[in-house]
Formats: sequence, structure tokens, C-alpha cells
Amino acid sequence: MKIDQAARQLQKDFSKLLQRVSAKSKPGDIHDLRISIRQLQACIWLGHQTGTIKKHGSLKKHLKKLSTALGPSRKWDVLLKDAKAMNLPLKHIRKKQTQHHKNLHQELRKKFIKALIKEVDVFVKEIRSFPIIEMDTAILFLQAHFDVLPKKIPTEKAVFHQLRLAVKKMNYRLTLLGIPHPVAELQKEMGHVHDLEVLEKQFPEDSRITKLSTES
Repeated sequence: MKIDQAARQLQKDFSKLLQRVSAKSKPGDIHDLRISIRQLQACIWLGHQTGTIKKHGSLKKHLKKLSTALGPSRKWDVLLKDAKAMNLPLKHIRKKQTQHHKNLHQELRKKFIKALIKEVDVFVKEIRSFPIIEMDTAILFLQAHFDVLPKKIPTEKAVFHQLRLAVKKMNYRLTLLGIPHPVAELQKEMGHVHDLEVLEKQFPEDSRITKLSTES
């Protein structure tokens, strides 16, 4: 898919998901909206790397704000799903999930949503005006970063989480460029380790989680 076509599809998906989540924050929609944000961020990054579009600093800032607002709800959605799978107590988790979904609705005010959708529309219109984008610079940049990825997942938590974020960005950028890569599997594996860490923090006395976390 060409970059302008990808951006156009993202525009539709993002607007639809943002309005759905603001109306009713279903776990699946929250997850899909977070993915849509990362895909848009990858598009903005590509435009910067190739020098074809302006910086869109306001859009970047607002996408980051939205991503931050969605984060806690996504965390407790995943935690509830994992706790259910292991037959763990759910009352406290459900309460937290409900509270964070409520907080999310307070963050997603109509004025903010309208302004953000307009910014995305402006960005997509601009990127679609460049039907042919020179991507060599972006590809070389990503390849250089891919070459220095560690062969094994680091055990030190701070290093692990820093790498997890870097891998996540790289995955979306490589996917946008249509480059075959194994980074998606690495991101999935690191995400599983992270989810176990969150679960273990909530249930530190459960030896099953500790064992799974150690094995990962």
C-alpha cells in the first residue's frame, strides 16, 4: 500500500475509533485506537525523515496526550483479561478498570476530539499531496537501528522497557515502509513479559505468576 493510501485509511479508522471510544470505552476499541495512534506517528516520522512535510508539532503533542490518556485504561483491561485467565480475584481490578474508563471519558472532551480529528485531516491532506515519497533515507535510518538490536532480551527492567518502546516504534515504521522483518514477533514477546510484570505486581504472592515471569 502506498503511503498516501495508508494515511487515508488511517484517517478514517482514527476518526471512527476516537468517536467510538469517547462514546463507550470498550477494551477492543481502546486497543485499536492505540494502534491507530502509533500508525499515525509512524506516518509523521516518515514525513520528517524524507523531508516532504512539515513537523506537525501540535499533532504529535496531541497524539501523545491521547495515547497517555488511553494507557491506564488499556493497562487495566489487559490485567482483567489475564487475571480472568488465571482465576484470580477480580473485584479490585474491575473497580480500577471502571475508574480509569471514567477518567478517560473526562479526558476525551468534544472540543479536544474535534480539534484532533481536524489536525489529522490536515496532515493526511498534506501527505497525500506527495504521491511519490523518497524513502531511502528512512530505510537506511531504520536498518542502522535494527542492526544494533540485542540478540537476547535484557533482564534489567529499565533497559528492557526502554528497548520495548524502541522496538514498538521500529515495528510500526518498518510495517509502514512494507519491509519484511521479525520485529513484530519481538514486540509481541516483550509485550507478554511486560503484561506478566504488571500481573505479578498486583498478585505478588501467587507463585504461578512468579514462575511464568521467571520463565519468560
